[in-house]
Amino acid sequence: MASLPCLPRATRPPARSGSISRLGLYGVGPLCVVQAKPVEEIVLSTNGNDRNGGPQSTPQGDPQTDEDRNEKLNRELLELLHELRVAIPGVQVLFAFLLVVPFSQGFSSVSTPQRYVYFATMLCTAVSAVLLLAPSSHHRLLWRQDQREERLEMGNHLAVGGMAFLALAMLGAVFLISAVVFGVLTAAGATFGIGLLFAWFWYGQPLRRLRHGSSPKGEQGD
Repeated sequence: MASLPCLPRATRPPARSGSISRLGLYGVGPLCVVQAKPVEEIVLSTNGNDRNGGPQSTPQGDPQTDEDRNEKLNRELLELLHELRVAIPGVQVLFAFLLVVPFSQGFSSVSTPQRYVYFATMLCTAVSAVLLLAPSSHHRLLWRQDQREERLEMGNHLAVGGMAFLALAMLGAVFLISAVVFGVLTAAGATFGIGLLFAWFWYGQPLRRLRHGSSPKGEQGD
């Protein structure tokens, strides 16, 4: 409860004759006006838990973003789920394409090494789908178990692994299609070039920034 400054005694209206003020008899102590906090600032429920289902946490947080611990965990978990929503449709489209390929008419003319490449590509796509969908399953099964920090750490590892297998699957698809259309040499060159792009933009740039510092001065932390 927050209270406003007390009104001086001279500004209070005189009490009516034969009546008693709600705050006490006239002349007893200064008159103080009490103001309640807004409803949206109240985060505790009757059982002592916060509105996210976990026990009340300490107010320690990130000084760069002015967030307490719960707010930061919620934001980072939502960011992870949004990032997964971006990657998962690509995995689904690639997996659907690979499932249709064996039933096409031209698949019988594919050589044995190309069949191995196709099989490896399909397996990498399936593993990528498993890893990228796992954080959503954890989020539902561990609902209101106050394990957001553990889910966030595990989800980060799963997302990194899923993106790695997705990159391998896309490289396999590039090699397979290029080999059928242009030959093995062209397919090898194209796959190598795309692999360099994956290595640099997906891993090289963030690892380079991580090596030289987490964030520049004045930029908010993650």
